[in-house]
Amino acid sequence: MAAETANTTKRTSGAEYVCWQGRPDWMSLARHAFGLRLCLYATCGLVVWAVVFDLMRTGQVGETAIWFGLIGMLICGLLMVSARITARMALYTVTNRRIVLQIGVVLRVALNLPYHHIRSATLKAGADDTGTISLDLKKEAPVGYAICWPHVLPWRVRQPHPALRCVPEASRIARHIAARVNLSTAGAPAPAPELANDTAPAVFATPLDHTKTATKMEG
Repeated sequence: MAAETANTTKRTSGAEYVCWQGRPDWMSLARHAFGLRLCLYATCGLVVWAVVFDLMRTGQVGETAIWFGLIGMLICGLLMVSARITARMALYTVTNRRIVLQIGVVLRVALNLPYHHIRSATLKAGADDTGTISLDLKKEAPVGYAICWPHVLPWRVRQPHPALRCVPEASRIARHIAARVNLSTAGAPAPAPELANDTAPAVFATPLDHTKTATKMEG
């Protein structure tokens, strides 16, 4: 496989290639972007409060706790479904020249972010290496916070930072993006299109289909 990959890269050097492509982990997205964990805590707290209140007042558990539990479970279910649809409709593409975020459920948007427009990339990862890579742009983001959410750094409303939210193996992807940004800033030629410091990149030398990628931020 390694020899075949090297040959493919050599034959088509100079073109644009997909180095990595993936989607958010929907369960992690539900917890960190859609507030699933907060909803679960709130539901449990309300149920416990209702049980204690009913026992102190009447000596038995009433319908209030049951209704709180059912409504909380319904809201948590809706949040999980929304997160799964959002993750399914998102596609992050990292090439040797740019990062493309194809996002949106009702309104589809494609953010085209060349590396020389990116000032820095910041990683926030969990213990399982699923994390968010936020991009600090040199120019103003081509679209607003509301349109990009949840594919942005939280609470940066005035100056949105586009982000690859809740991606698996985030540290490996972040190292690759940081290396590309540093090379672009230094003006050095880009190396072969594989993930930096990795012997087994997730996607090998796949040509980018420009017909399917909208350009929002040309370099």
